[in-house]
Amino acid sequence: MEIGPIFPKGFILRRLRGIVFGAFIAIVLVMWFAGPQAYAEKPLVIDYPDFYPFFTRDASGRMTGFFYEIITGALTERMGIEVEWRRFPWGRCQANVRDGFADAIVTVPTKKRLQYTLTHPTPFYRKSLHLFTRSDHPRMGDVLRVKSIADIAEMKFSVVTYVANDWNKTHVESLGIRTYKTPQLNGVWLMLAEGRGDIAIEWPFAAWPEIKEQSLSALLIDTGTVLGSMPFHLLVGKESAYLSVLGEFEKTILDMKADGVIDAVVKRYKRELEAEYLH
Repeated sequence: MEIGPIFPKGFILRRLRGIVFGAFIAIVLVMWFAGPQAYAEKPLVIDYPDFYPFFTRDASGRMTGFFYEIITGALTERMGIEVEWRRFPWGRCQANVRDGFADAIVTVPTKKRLQYTLTHPTPFYRKSLHLFTRSDHPRMGDVLRVKSIADIAEMKFSVVTYVANDWNKTHVESLGIRTYKTPQLNGVWLMLAEGRGDIAIEWPFAAWPEIKEQSLSALLIDTGTVLGSMPFHLLVGKESAYLSVLGEFEKTILDMKADGVIDAVVKRYKRELEAEYLH
């Protein structure tokens, strides 16, 4: 007697197809929940050094600063990504991103930093660097004729700066210009006022609060000459799960520039600083 198949014809094939399809759906769901949707459970961590007016906390502990507003406006308000801001000394901020303990920093892309981070093409802000000198400089006429870093070298002026100023190392010291350094930026202004160097090249937003705090406003002047600029970007660690947001962040920053949002934020902080420190 012939015994027929235990299972109906085609049953095993249909069963295998069902198993394969189910496995495929399971994989898709895992990838879905492990991808961008998981951002809601794990904020993008940005480590920052306390530096007004870039980013700081007010007396109530609320984050403020125009870098903070621009980055939050892009990532959180427009892209829907939760951000956690953590304050550390600047060296620690960079090390945390390099070692995978934080997702991002906000700074100037340098060759060294780009070894462990990626960024977007367009800077969201360029920090202009002005020429400062003391108001009674004996060669004031020559100082006012300086229009480039090369002029500083040609006229044999010396520059006062701080130890961690990488821009100065690249653009000034590399030309053989005599440079005097202080441990911190706030030490630059007293040194300049005392004549222990001819000029300083700094960002007015940061310069004037420190100059006024040290009661040096009458002794120093901003000539208004712009000798360079520093491009600021969001730098995301190469090991971060948030690397994929950089493309959308670039588009968002361009939209915010076109909308006038970034310019409005910067101008508001500039007005506040000028009202407090220049009048």
